[in-house]
Amino acid sequence: MKNKEFLEQVLDGLKLSGVKVGSKVIIAFSGGPDSTALLLSLTNLQERFPLTLIAAHLNHMTRGKESQKDEEFTKFISQRSGVPYRSKKINLKSIIEKGQSFEELARLVRYEYLQEIEKEHGATGVLTGHTKNDQAETVLLNLVRGSGIRGTSGMKPYTSLQLKAGQIVHIFRPILKINHGECVDFCESMGVKPVYDSTNSDKSFVRNKIRLETLPQIEQQFPNIINKLSSFAENSKLDLNVIDWAIRKHYKLSKHPDLTLKKRYLSSLPDSLITGIVNHHVQMLGIKINLLKSHRIQISKLITSNTTGQINLPDGVKFFVGHDYVKIIEKGTDDCPYPLPLDETVDIFHNETQLGSNHIVITELRKRPKTLSVTNPKIEVYIRHNLINNKLQIRNQITGDRFHPLGMKTEVYLKHFMIKHFIPHPWRKRVPLLLCRTGIAWVPGTRPADWAKVLRDDDKVLHIEIKNTSVIV
Repeated sequence: MKNKEFLEQVLDGLKLSGVKVGSKVIIAFSGGPDSTALLLSLTNLQERFPLTLIAAHLNHMTRGKESQKDEEFTKFISQRSGVPYRSKKINLKSIIEKGQSFEELARLVRYEYLQEIEKEHGATGVLTGHTKNDQAETVLLNLVRGSGIRGTSGMKPYTSLQLKAGQIVHIFRPILKINHGECVDFCESMGVKPVYDSTNSDKSFVRNKIRLETLPQIEQQFPNIINKLSSFAENSKLDLNVIDWAIRKHYKLSKHPDLTLKKRYLSSLPDSLITGIVNHHVQMLGIKINLLKSHRIQISKLITSNTTGQINLPDGVKFFVGHDYVKIIEKGTDDCPYPLPLDETVDIFHNETQLGSNHIVITELRKRPKTLSVTNPKIEVYIRHNLINNKLQIRNQITGDRFHPLGMKTEVYLKHFMIKHFIPHPWRKRVPLLLCRTGIAWVPGTRPADWAKVLRDDDKVLHIEIKNTSVIV
């Protein structure tokens, strides 16, 4: 391939990955043929596609003098090309833990460093030298691991990677459609001899074994396998786009206002969509957990069953399925919307009343709204306006409590009523019951008493809301 054609492909890759003209970007510069070709091509394209470039090199200190020579080479090429240079040394062997994958640790440390540089310089993101060969290796590696369509779709031209500490690194791959051999040829034509990492020849690493043995063997029987695997990834991405569209569409329709999911709605969907929506929900909540296939099967079975239950997931994450809700909470998270059990009955005053250490009760007379439905029945209700003249109080459940629910002719035992309405067992002793002289006027999470309902001719209503003051909105 001639240099002009190579540069045109890089230019196309920049546009495809979403890099904007004039933006500041970090080049992940190892000194190998791919990242070297990337840096050299970007400096050659500055007139046509100007960018503020910063080269960043991480020395893992795993190969002694060889690692040091790599660092010196990347510094030399960067300076010769007029690109600002940053580097850092990290001794991987000194921080690796027992049983930890060396490859995975190296990858994590590398991206953490690149994220630091991206943030420090206020850059748009990081440009990596992943090529079509890397794409083929990724697809084949995921196939042998039994991955689904997300694995076989390979790497994307752009992705935002969330690291363990919560930071996000933005990754652009402008040479993902260029072969490794073309990068080698471009470096040679520019009079530059890249460095070669000797660990890339170590077949004890699975990716190296695939690159050095598996792919060449397949190539003998099926020529042009690199391009075919890359094409397979592209086709998988097209299918994945449809799946992700369906997940986003049904996710919006399956959400309750309180960020739980609707069990009945989910159970009407195919298993693959159910697990996709749950996985998306976990990401939207910011919960760090890797849902394995076994977890997804358990979750789907529980959602589509006629029972309620709980699944304990890794890292203390819990998955709850109620009558018509699906909820995921992290370890140590108090998901109950109500205060801790009250020591005594609390008298309720107009406007605001403190309820425990982190909650308040807000009472407000309002003009009757068009609808008496509330946004979140767990914490708010409309009742008759004249009840404000009663002695309103709040307390927790006591043995023998009875309640006359809206729409029913007689009273029922409150304990049975809570069970029937699927109030989670740990919540029942915390539910703040609204009382007046007549009895229990409202059970939060269900409905008001029949005698406390707003009447047809009432032009005013009393709005009651329980608010958690420790939650920042």
